Amino acid sequence: MQYLDIILLAMVAAFIFLRLRSVLGKRTGHEQPPPERYSGKPLEDDAATDEKVVKLPHRKGSQDTLSPELRAVLTRVHVADRGFDEAHFMQGAQWAYETIVNGFAKGDREALRPLLTDDVFASFNAAIEAREAAGHDMHTEITDYRSAEIEEATFEDNVADITVRFVTEMVTFTKNSDGVVISGDPTTGKPVIDIWTFRRDTGSKDPTWYLSATRSET
Repeated sequence: MQYLDIILLAMVAAFIFLRLRSVLGKRTGHEQPPPERYSGKPLEDDAATDEKVVKLPHRKGSQDTLSPELRAVLTRVHVADRGFDEAHFMQGAQWAYETIVNGFAKGDREALRPLLTDDVFASFNAAIEAREAAGHDMHTEITDYRSAEIEEATFEDNVADITVRFVTEMVTFTKNSDGVVISGDPTTGKPVIDIWTFRRDTGSKDPTWYLSATRSET
């Protein structure tokens, strides 16, 4: 009976790992894994994937009211990658957002590296190194998710870029080496608007959507 319990636990662990990897690639840590990606067989007609890039303007409103242009781009991504599903992508993007925000605050390069493009990782790593050199300690907590919406999408040469606008509330502050708060507020959350772009080469076997660009609005 004891060996049976061990086998069952191993099966559960393997299942969770596969679900985590399927949306945004390999990842190890203590974060809650995202749901499994939508899967299906490839479509026979992929002529739409040869179209040139389409960039969409900012769109406000519910994710259920996507503009026809944005819906068309997401459909082309689905044609190229039958495993793509908008709802599951958004769930994975929110998981990645929390993982990256927390990983950056903690200076956890192991958590960040599998989810960032080389350029973005270099930028994040430089900021972490500067913080470490100064002896500063950053703390960040996402206290509320207000919204997460797809804002733009492009598709060119089998490379998909999907930009998501995250509106959250965060408590974030930084302490110096003496433990004194030098920036931010440890008691009050503030609204944060982050606009992040995730990229995937749909012609690659790598299922990861990498964070390829970031900007913020105040």
